[in-house]
Order: sequence, then C-alpha cells, then structure tokens
Amino acid sequence: MKNCWLTFIILLVFMISSCVEPISINPEQASGVMVVDGAITTEPGPYTVRISKSFSIGKFSNEKVTGARVVISDNKGNEAILSEVDSGVYQTLKNEIQGTVDNKYTLTITTDEGKVYHSLPEMLTATPAIDSIHYKLKEEINYIGNYAENIRTYFQMYVDVKDPAGVENYYRWESTRIMEFESDLPTYPPEIDPPPDPPECCYLCYLYNYEQNNIALASDLFADGQEMKNIPVTRVGNGFENIFSFRVRQYSLSARAYDFLNRLRDQQENVGGVFDTPPSSIRGNVFNVNEASPSLP
Repeated sequence: MKNCWLTFIILLVFMISSCVEPISINPEQASGVMVVDGAITTEPGPYTVRISKSFSIGKFSNEKVTGARVVISDNKGNEAILSEVDSGVYQTLKNEIQGTVDNKYTLTITTDEGKVYHSLPEMLTATPAIDSIHYKLKEEINYIGNYAENIRTYFQMYVDVKDPAGVENYYRWESTRIMEFESDLPTYPPEIDPPPDPPECCYLCYLYNYEQNNIALASDLFADGQEMKNIPVTRVGNGFENIFSFRVRQYSLSARAYDFLNRLRDQQENVGGVFDTPPSSIRGNVFNVNEASPSLP
C-alpha cells in the first residue's frame, strides 16, 4: 500500500542519555513545551492532530492542550477547522479535506491563551508502490550477567522499493500486525442478562498491534533510481504459534521531516555507550509566531 504523507511533526523533544562524563541537567527545562503530532495523507480523512505539553522527569503523562483552534490549510485556499474529539485530540471531518500531491500544507494552532503556532509549509510529494514485503528468521543472544544467556528468535520484516530516478525521495514505513486466535469466552451486552451458555466451539478473533514507536526510514541519497532492497521495517517475535498477517504502509516525507525523524530515531536507539548520539533538543517545523523565527532548520 502506498500513501503520500505529510507530517506536522513535533515542536521540541528532549532525550536524556548517560555518557562517560556526568552532566548536570535541569529536567524542568524540558517541561511545558508544546508537542504537536499530526499528519495529512492522500488517503481520505479524518486526519488527527494531538497537542500536549512536554513533562519533566518524575512525571508520567503529558498535559493535554484543550480548547485550541486547529486549522489545516493548503496553498490553494482550502482549509479545515478541526474539532476536539477528546482531550487534546483534534480531528477533521471525513470528507472535509484530503491531501493532494504537490500541494503545500500548513497547520495553525491558536490556544485558549491566545498563543499562535504555525507549521512551516510542507509539500506533499508522491511515493512509488512497494515492490515486495518479505522476512528472514533471525536469532539474537541476550547475555544475563556473565554466565547466563537468553536466545531470542524473531522475524525481521523487510520491504523492497523501486526508487524513481531524478527525484529526491524520503520514505517512512508504518506497520501493523494482525494475529488470529480463538476465544471460547464470548462477551454479551449488558441487556442480555443472564447471558447464554458458551458454545462448544470457539470464536475466531483478531488482535491488532500497531508499531507506534518504531521509526523505519530510508532515503535515495545513494540509490537514486535503483532497486532499494531489504530495507528493515520492524521485528516480529515468534513466541506465538498463531497465524498472523503483516501490513505495511509506505509514506513520502519532505527532507525536513526525514531529518527530524532520523535524529529522533538516533536518540531512541541510544543505549548508554560511548558511540551514542549526543543527547540534544530536536526542533520540528512548528513555531510560536511571537517567540521563534520561521526559518527553522
């Protein structure tokens, strides 16, 4: 499945990691910063934008930004005002606006305090189709102390793509696993009381698992117009004997969105080693019109 995808990305993200030399960090500096997560694609809506504020170490959830006016607009004069469907969650109507290739899109947020945030205009670019999805069974050894080890096998999922020549392309993949299983414990609505006896045979059910924290990216910087093969998308554990399917969506990114997500992925993959990416703030393409310059990187 191919989709064109435009992200409004996150305003600011702080990641903290250990290093050889101890550093002193004031965790309160990372709190209270606007965090915006949203995207528009060529698929029909509704499109969702989530707005919250970052939180410091010791807290466990973001403060939701409620009561804001959120607008998605393009360079052709089309716009959609999003409705708040849940605390800090804003959504378009299903057929209110739809992403179009080569159009530029902007997100505007006005908080109930009167602060105004804009995203830089981002062009929605086309993406080719996925050639194939395939996998390899792999094994890794996790050492527990000096004497014990845990061997884990998993399926590494890959995609192949034929990159169009002469065009800069930046890709992102999102994946969904759907596992099939049987249940002999059916549920009934409250009005059915008492519920009937369970049947002798089982119910066929499906469990969806969305890889929300996995960031799978690639660019054609060194592969313009070539077959891009064996691009790793995600790992799937084989601890279950159930049948499952694997679904991948491929999106196009702007160079700015790719750079942002690539730096975010580098921070996520830090393990505390000397060769880790140094911790730093990662600025996205959303800015406060009264406090920041629109010439963000």
